[in-house]
Order: sequence, then C-alpha cells, then structure tokens
Amino acid sequence: MEEEEDCLFYPFASHLDWEVACWAVQEGIGHKAFDRLLAIPGVRECLGLQYHNTRSLHQTVDSIPAHAKWQSTYLAFHDKPQHKHELHYRNPLDAIQALLGNPAHARDIVYKPSTIFTDSTHSTRIYNEILPDGASVAPVIIASDKTQLTRFSASKSAYPEELSVKEASSRTQRLFHESLRIILEPLKQAGRTGVEITGGDGLVHLVFPIIACYVADYPEQCLATCSKYGTCPKCKARADQLAEVQQFARRTQSWTTSVINEANTNTNSNAAFRQHCMSQDVAGGVFEPFWLDFPLCDIHLAITSDERKHMARVLLGCLIDKVPRGVIQAYCSLLDFIYLAQYPTHDDTTLQYMQKALEDFHQHKEVIINLGVRDNLDIPKFHSLQHYLENIKNFGTTDNYNTEMFERFHIDFCKEAWYASNGRNEKPQMIAWLTRRKKVSSFQSYLKMSMEDEEEEFAHSIFGDQRLLLTKSPHQARRHILDVIQDHNCQGFKKDLISYLNSQLSDPHSRGRLRHMDLPFSHIDIYHGFKFCLDSLGNDNDFDQEETDTVQELVT
Repeated sequence: MEEEEDCLFYPFASHLDWEVACWAVQEGIGHKAFDRLLAIPGVRECLGLQYHNTRSLHQTVDSIPAHAKWQSTYLAFHDKPQHKHELHYRNPLDAIQALLGNPAHARDIVYKPSTIFTDSTHSTRIYNEILPDGASVAPVIIASDKTQLTRFSASKSAYPEELSVKEASSRTQRLFHESLRIILEPLKQAGRTGVEITGGDGLVHLVFPIIACYVADYPEQCLATCSKYGTCPKCKARADQLAEVQQFARRTQSWTTSVINEANTNTNSNAAFRQHCMSQDVAGGVFEPFWLDFPLCDIHLAITSDERKHMARVLLGCLIDKVPRGVIQAYCSLLDFIYLAQYPTHDDTTLQYMQKALEDFHQHKEVIINLGVRDNLDIPKFHSLQHYLENIKNFGTTDNYNTEMFERFHIDFCKEAWYASNGRNEKPQMIAWLTRRKKVSSFQSYLKMSMEDEEEEFAHSIFGDQRLLLTKSPHQARRHILDVIQDHNCQGFKKDLISYLNSQLSDPHSRGRLRHMDLPFSHIDIYHGFKFCLDSLGNDNDFDQEETDTVQELVT
C-alpha cells in the first residue's frame, strides 16, 4: 500500500519528498540557502529526500512534462538590421489545450453558449460570462502591460515586446505589432477551421479559438488598435469631444485598415504616411497591424474598459469637507458607477442603475470646470465610461477582463522571475523559473484530484468559507430588543428580523402565518463593526494575500 502511495508522487520519492520540493520552488528559497539546509548532517536521511542539492531538485521538477513549451526568436527591421529584438513566447494553442484539458476545470467549462434569464418569463436577461454564438468556441483574452523590473538605476523592463507605449515611436509600434503577429499566428487557421482539443472531461471537442477581448491600460489600447493617442479607441470621438455625452460612430477594424491602406497608397515617405494617418485620428507607425486576417475579430470592439477600484475606495473620504457639495455629488455618482460595474453578475435592472449613475455624473460634472480645477473634461478614461454597458453585454461582467488581474500576473510572472535571476543573461533563467513553478502547480492540481478522502490541502482563503469576521466579544451583550428599537429609532427592526430569520429556514413559513409569530428570544448582542472578505463579494484579490474591508458604526 505504501509503495502504491509513493507511485502517486512520482517522479518524487515520497509524499514528504514532494512537499519539500513544492515548498522550495513556490516559496522561492535561495539556491545557496537550500544547499546549506540539505548539507546539514542527517537532514536528507531524516526526511527521506532523494535530491541532495538545488540542482538535483531542479532536475526532478524538470522531468515533469510541460504543457506548453517556450519558443524563442529574434526580430529585426530592414532599416536597422543590426538591432535585434529577442522574443520569448508559447504557442497559444498549447496554452488553450492546457486550460481546457485540465481535469480540475472540467465541471466549470461550458462548450455550448446559452442565454440566461432571471426567471421563466425571460423578461430580464443576466450578463455574467458570455460565449459568442456558434459552435464550441474558446474566447481568447489578450492582455499587455509594460512592467518595470528593476527598482533603481539599471533600468530593465519587460513587456511582451519590451517597449514604451505613450507617444510610442514608429519603431516601437512596429515591434509591438510584429511580435503579437508571430505569437498569435496559430490562432488564425484554428479560428477558421477549428482544432480538436481533449477536454478535462476526457472528450474530444472541436474548438474555435477567437480573439474576444484585449485588456490593457489606455496607452496600450491606443497602441493595439492603432488609434491616435488622446482619442477614443472604440469610437470616432476626437480628442476635444471626449466630454460630450452623445453616441459617436464606431471605429471598426475595416475603417482603420482602409485609412492605413489609403496612406500607404498616397504617400511616399514614413513621415507623410504618419501625417496622413494622424489627420484621421489613426496612429501612423504601423503598416500591417497584428490583428489583420483574424476571423470574427474587430480589435476596436475587443477593447475592454479599464478600472481602478482601489483608488475609488478612498477617494470620497478624501473629499468630504474639502470641496463644494456639487463636487461630492459628481464623485458620488462616479463611485456608484464604478462599484456597480464590479458586480459579478448583471441583469437589465443593474445595467439601468449604471446608466442612471453615469447620467447623474454628467449632470454634476460641470462644477469641476466652474471651480477652475480643469479647463475641460476631455479625458479618455472618463469618456470610456460610456462604453461600459456595451462591454458588459458583449463580454460579460468586468471581472472577466479587468486590468488589475492581469497586472497581478505581470508581477508574478515577470518581476518575481527577474528577482529570482542573477541579473545576467536573465531571460533563460526567468523562463526556467516560470516553467518550474507551472510544473509544480500542475502537479499540485493533479495530486489534489487524485488523493481521495484527503483533507483539503490547498485552501485559497485564510478565512475559509467565512463571509463576515466579528470580534470575539460583542460591544454590548444581551441588549433587550425593545431598547434597541428605541435607542436607534428603528420601529421595523423586530419585524424585519423575524422575516430574515424565516428566510434562512429550509421550510420557511408563509407571510400570513409570519404576521402572528414572535421571536423565541428577547435579547440580542450588539456589534459596532465587522470585517468582510472582498473575495466573497466577487472582487479580485491578489493571490498571495487576502483583502478585507471594515464596516464601522458611525455615531452622530
């Protein structure tokens, strides 16, 4: 029996052998520190470890099959062939196979698109995770974000193509688009004819990978869509029209392509080409955008909204008693909109709430100009609020594509990988570090599914299933309910408490019977505040720490 258990952990010698390896890789234990630990007499023998140093440990981890192998190539342009740009990437089809083929995801993957309503009348539609119409499709979400790797003078940065975005040079724009063209090329034919993928359920599915969303901050949105910086990448609102509340004509991929082709035909120099494009609010640095020839793709439609909920959390508190009432009304409406946009599920009613909050913001925003805070509100991120509802209806709720989640990935996959290297010839070291962590994570998932009747070992939250966190002792113990009603002037408290407790019963009483019922107790404990885990409300958390917020009683 013990031999069968050890086989489960192959290529590791035993359960403990695997646990130590998992700890060393995931916690980023330094190579020299780990070697010194294993060199202590008796440690390896006591723990039964098969590896005697970091190199031996890495060889064991490297023997685990990889789901998607890394590839490398170099880019150079004819005007400066001596300048070569290094590109590391993985085949997106291999990545899709790894995701859909993971047994841990089998119960959560839907291969048939559907429309969901709140009730049997089909009068109110729910928007959460949406699949395009058609056969089994794999909506592909692309994300890009420049990441600074070094903290001090030795400036190193990692971006899918190592570039700067704002006011990006023509060479930078070309490098970006050529890199993405190479990386995403396999998706073109697969999107037209489909590709057979073995799912986590063991069945073979014909899947059509389609570029659905492009997630990025505003500068990268302009870069990806070839839009002039300062304009809207989704519609034809010019830089001086962004504050206007009206429906502008859509930008479309075919329109942008026609502007680029027209400039190619009618100009004789790069400068003239750029000037012709910029006159029509198209960036003039790219002759062949990466998104050409992708089936069922419109890059302007694929651009999703950018949000900053962490900033919104503290914004209003900083303004109270500091600015006039009109400013507070404007920002309250803005914050209402932002928080409504974060709902993990939307229906037609909540979308109407969002529209109302946006209208209220536009109604009060002029006070900001009247106070001289700004000359105008032609700000791209404010204008992008007008496209939120469209994005939710097209792509589902914003937790499917918000930038904060992908920025967290960049920290995990770029910055931490950089810090794990020695800073010299770092890219192969970063790739090896990422590959080993992915292999350990995949092996961990495999063990989780294989070990039956085992206690959950890989809990996500330090709070488990708790939604609310209370102090150990109440602030006021055993207060009579009638005193609470009188002190807080809440005449309907007892009735509402009865109704709530009834709703928690497996077989609740009818409303008519409820009117004649009383509470089985007369005293309650009073708490002045509580903490709650943001994840329980559908928000996105950092993977290495749990976020909490606090609700506190305000005495007036």
